[in-house]
Amino acid sequence: MRCCLDISRITRSRRTRPFLSVGGCTFPGMQKKLGDFTTAHTLSDQDIVTGLAHIHTTETQLAAARLAMLTEADRRGLALQLGHSSIKRWYAKAVRLPEGNIAHQMTLGKWLTHNPTVAEALTDGTIHYLHVKAIADATATVLAADPVPTREVVAVHRRSMAASPALQAVLAALTD
Repeated sequence: MRCCLDISRITRSRRTRPFLSVGGCTFPGMQKKLGDFTTAHTLSDQDIVTGLAHIHTTETQLAAARLAMLTEADRRGLALQLGHSSIKRWYAKAVRLPEGNIAHQMTLGKWLTHNPTVAEALTDGTIHYLHVKAIADATATVLAADPVPTREVVAVHRRSMAASPALQAVLAALTD
């Protein structure tokens, strides 16, 4: 499952409340219903629980979309078309975040292209952006500590079974 953010669907209503479309689902007036501190107290308990779950899924889908788009923009070399030396600099300036933060996001986006299972879990809302960072950091730590994983298999058998074709096939498969 891939998350797609249709930027053309982010528009403003008469009251300047955003209409947001994520992955084919439209959430008109989402801020008024779920994020407005002046109306949150009017929601029922079930609406609050449902809203929080919905917001979590939306946040993870948007994070997956942001990482995918940053990675793709960098891959395509769009920075020069935008008049900047790198996508990192352009995006940092556009969203007013430190370049280091954007560099980490781009690194994570590239890591996700090589780990589609984790990317899918982020897109589906199964895990959060911070979980992805932890998984990527742990993977890097393991690879640094043991760059070439090896396995050692010891096969113990009776000497009388040495001529067995089945045992020879198993031993041959283990040595490959």
